[in-house]
Amino acid sequence: MSDDGRYKLVVNMLKVDQPIFGLDFEVTTHVQYLLTDSATQSIVFDETIIAPHTATFKDAFVAVKRLRLANEGAGRKNIEALLDKLSALQIDKNEVSLVE
Repeated sequence: MSDDGRYKLVVNMLKVDQPIFGLDFEVTTHVQYLLTDSATQSIVFDETIIAPHTATFKDAFVAVKRLRLANEGAGRKNIEALLDKLSALQIDKNEVSLVE
């Protein structure tokens, strides 16, 4: 990503669904991505991506570690889904800046 790209990406974490207990932990992330063309102020991409990931008892014996693995996996899958969708727009990565 660029420090000052043509397109501005705003990321909003809307919700993270997490289990309280269990052997298999499924975490689901709900993240809104908004990509705006700063030259025209038009919205190029506005979508909420929902991505689940399950960490099983085989992944980690300790519940806290299973929950961490499920959180990391859901976050990773969410970002991968975003990158797949952005690649379809055919925008060069150096033209995108992350808005803080």
